[in-house]
Parts: sequence; C-alpha cells; structure tokens
Amino acid sequence: MGGDLADVRLWAGELESVHERFVHRFNREEPRQSALAYMRGLIAPLERKNGWTLAAEAGHAGPDRIQRLLNRIEWDAHAVLDDVRDYVVEHLGDPDAVLIIDDTGFLKKGIRSAGVQRQYSGTAGRTENSQIGVFLAYATSRGRTLIDRRLYLPTSWTDDRDRCRLAGITDEVAFGTKVAMAKAMVRRAIADKIPFRWVTADAAYGFSKGWRSELERADVFHVPATTRHRHRGHPLGDRPPRPRPVQRPCPAEMEAPFLRQRRSRPADLRLGTCRGAALAPARPPPLGDRPPQRRPPPGDLLLHRLLPRRDHAG
Repeated sequence: MGGDLADVRLWAGELESVHERFVHRFNREEPRQSALAYMRGLIAPLERKNGWTLAAEAGHAGPDRIQRLLNRIEWDAHAVLDDVRDYVVEHLGDPDAVLIIDDTGFLKKGIRSAGVQRQYSGTAGRTENSQIGVFLAYATSRGRTLIDRRLYLPTSWTDDRDRCRLAGITDEVAFGTKVAMAKAMVRRAIADKIPFRWVTADAAYGFSKGWRSELERADVFHVPATTRHRHRGHPLGDRPPRPRPVQRPCPAEMEAPFLRQRRSRPADLRLGTCRGAALAPARPPPLGDRPPQRRPPPGDLLLHRLLPRRDHAG
C-alpha cells in the first residue's frame, strides 16, 4: 500500500510539474485550474471520457467548466503543444529515437464537428461518420508519447468556407493530404532539432515517392511500409510490377502419390506457384545424368528441399 501511495504522489507531483510548463498560456486562474482538472481526468481510469465524466472526476457539479475550457476560453493550443513537447524531449530525448507517423479516427455523430464526414476509420475498421487525425509519436527505450498532430479536413469541408467558419476554421486553412501533414510534422521536428534517428510509417504514407526522396535528401533514416505492387529491388520501390505468372491448379491425382513417396523414400520437393507440390521421380538419376535445371521465371517461388535419406537393404 505504501508503494502505491508513493507512486500516486509521484504521478500527482509530476502532473503538476507538466501543468506549470504551460499554465502561463491562460490569463485567469479559473481556466488554469480547469486545465489541471482536465489533465487529471484524461489519465484517470474512466470507462468513458467526455465533459460529464471528466467534470464528475474533478468534483464539479456539471460539465460547464470543462466545456468552457475547450470551447470558449482563448488559449494557444499550438503553444501548449510546444511546451509539452519540450517536456517530453527533456525527459525522453534520445538520439536513437523513432518518429512514428500514423492516423486514427474519432467516431462522431452529426455534421458540425470540424472535418467530420463519412470516411474510413481505423478505429472502427470500416467507413463511418468520423474525424481523422494524423499524429506524430516519439518512441525511445525510456517511453513513448505523441508530440504533434494535425486534423485532416476533407475537400467537402475546405470547399465550403462558410461551413469552415462556423466550425472556427479560418480561411487560411486549405486542403492538405495526410501525407502532406506527415511531411510538415517531420519537417518541424527536424527544424526544431528534436533528437531522433529513424522515421517510420505504414503503407498509406510509405507509398509516396516524393516523401521518401525528401527524407533521403535530408539524410534521415526511414523504414516506411509500402504496398505489394512496389518492387523491393529498386531503391525507391517504384519499378512497375512484373506480370505475375498464371497459377495453374496442380492435378489432384498428384497429391496421393506425393504423400506415399514422402513416407517411403527421399524426394526432391519443388514448391511452385500452384497450391500443391510437383514431385520429382522417386529415384532421381545421378547428378551427372540429370538434365539441366530450368531457371524459374521471375516472380516464381522455387524452394528445393531434400528429405532425410533412409538406408534400406539393397
């Protein structure tokens, strides 16, 4: 019990230390305290986290103070993000750190939330009414957390400026792809001298030749995933895919002899593109009399495997 209380006191003290980093971003005492209560609610073990549950966790009579902090009080979210990022680098900074790009969806109802529309959401695993955020994570051997974010605005929003203004989006905000947002966040990390060594992302970002070329020119190590249509032998993976061989089904009558031969005597197994396996003769000729092997066409998978030889009388 003593250890648990010590951990709680340590967490509470460190949370207040983080709060002190950006408390000057608020002009009055009430939003400063609301911000601290909001942070405590975010790390609390609550099943659902919204204005009502966070207010109840803070001991408020209603959600007004939390909602006012998020909706009405003027404070610079970008400046607070910089303060939190400086805290992260101070405690987790590592020259071997990894920057991770990924996006996630937030399920929403209605049409007024900024950027909301029916679109694919990784959270739901299907197309749903949602918002999409692109995030930059910072991972080291000592911990990991988020250090940057962008809200994805579809063209259904950026082409409707009146709708944007009602949601608090200024006219300067234009449409940007998720890849462009990822580029901007990595550029900012480089410009601000965030210590890191690697950048990684999934295939939704790794397919971009322009982004990979930019990372190469900046001498940044990167390991993005890519689609199966990219040729792995090419430096940038942009060679056109070769035609795939026609997959012919193997004759069903070959399967039973294959099983019998495998139990009785050694065989040379060649696993090709078809579902079954082509079987070599039960007693292969000597190496000197064996006909020349046909080179497999590019893209075929040809595996040679000799089963253990069994000694038989005669």
